Amino acid sequence: MRSMRSKHEKLAGKSCALCKKFGGASATHNTNDCKKWDSKGNLKKGFKGRMDSETPPGTGKSHAQLFAETEKLKAKSKKLKKALKKNARKKRKYAGSDSDTSDSDSE
Repeated sequence: MRSMRSKHEKLAGKSCALCKKFGGASATHNTNDCKKWDSKGNLKKGFKGRMDSETPPGTGKSHAQLFAETEKLKAKSKKLKKALKKNARKKRKYAGSDSDTSDSDSE
């Protein structure tokens, strides 16, 4: 059976000193359960936070970084197309070889 407590009652006893000091939602968890900040005030390695949908990907990168990423993607795409083409050739090559074995049995 579900509890009839409201959200405010559930969060009433929770307080994170780290989030209160360095920024964050301090009333949603206790200090021991903080996933964002370590005791020195640095962001923890595993913390990713919410993704900001307003900023497009690649906003904080230089032109050279974006160009290098584009070149890598082009190379991967070219390699994939070549592999698919090679695979298609193999399928066509072996498709007609079944009819040769049935002719030798007739006597």
